[in-house]
Parts: sequence; structure tokens; C-alpha cells
Amino acid sequence: MYPDEYQGGSNFTKALSYAPVSCSYQLTDNTKFVQGLSLLSNDDTTVSPKTELNIDINDHFY
Repeated sequence: MYPDEYQGGSNFTKALSYAPVSCSYQLTDNTKFVQGLSLLSNDDTTVSPKTELNIDINDHFY
């Protein structure tokens, strides 16, 4: 049996929607705050938030 095949022998294809959003804020010269959100939707909707704090140790490490 293939992954998209029902037990009755037929198959059905559905659309999948994905929408990411991300924005970042430069707090200081070497500190950045990032927020993101992604939505994955078919019959159910999955929301995945992301929060980051990036700190550069010095000018040579990015």
C-alpha cells in the first residue's frame, strides 16, 4: 500500500498551505532579537512560534 492510498483502493490529493513570517530587531551593535511564526494548514492548522536572541561575542564572530 502506498502512503497516499486509502484502504478502499482509491487515492485523494489535498492541498497543503504554509505561511511563514519573521521579523528582527537590532537591540545593540552585537545583539539581535528575532521573532517568527509559521502556519501549516490542511484539515488541521499547526502554528509554530520562534523566538531568538542572537549575541555576537565580538566583531570577528558572526
